[in-house]
Amino acid sequence: MASIHFDGKADSWFLDYQEGKILIDWLQFSSDVCCRFEDVAYDNYVGIFNKFSQLTTVEDYYERYESLKALMKDRNPSLSGAYFTMSFISGLKEEICNPVKMFKPTSETDAFYLARMQQASVDFQNKRF
Repeated sequence: MASIHFDGKADSWFLDYQEGKILIDWLQFSSDVCCRFEDVAYDNYVGIFNKFSQLTTVEDYYERYESLKALMKDRNPSLSGAYFTMSFISGLKEEICNPVKMFKPTSETDAFYLARMQQASVDFQNKRF
């Protein structure tokens, strides 16, 4: 099922990979895909995740944050939701981070919503002056 989404070099790789195999084990396959296509910069995914911060909009930050979070969860399944919520908040720009903290969000969804609201407020204030 996953292979129908492959294109370009991933499609070529998969055609070669599956040759001669009757059954492909999912765990082995997913590991092989990562070994072949994973960005080596992600070898230090913990450091990248912990230093990651907002540079543009809240939406852009959250989108990139989610992909880094997926790596963290995949390799560290014991990390709690509270850890990820606080990590998300701590990476926000200061003018967004502090007001979001004030509301003590209990989930990433709440933190993201509050961050978007604060971003809109900051943008509005900047347009007025």
